[in-house]
Amino acid sequence: MADYNKLKKHREKLERMVAILKSAGCTVDAQLKTRYAVIKNMSDSYSVSSLCAALDVAKGSYYNHILRNKNENTLYEKKKAELTPVIE
Repeated sequence: MADYNKLKKHREKLERMVAILKSAGCTVDAQLKTRYAVIKNMSDSYSVSSLCAALDVAKGSYYNHILRNKNENTLYEKKKAELTPVIE
C-alpha cells in the first residue's frame, strides 16, 4: 500500500509538471530570464516549487533573482539606499 501511495503522488507530480509545461509558453531550454518570468507570472496558479521543478530552475536561484533586484525589486533598492550611508 505504501508503494501504491508513493507511485500515486509521483504520478500527480508528473501530471502537474506536464500541465505547467503545456501552459508555460516556454521550455526548459529557454533562457533563464524567460523561465524566471514564467515562474513569476504563473506563481498564483501553481506553487513555486512545482514551477521550478517543471522548468528546471533551482528554487534558491529563483528566490535570489527575486530578492536581489534582478527584476527591479524596489524593496531591495530602498534597503540598499538606507544602509549605504550607515556602512560608509
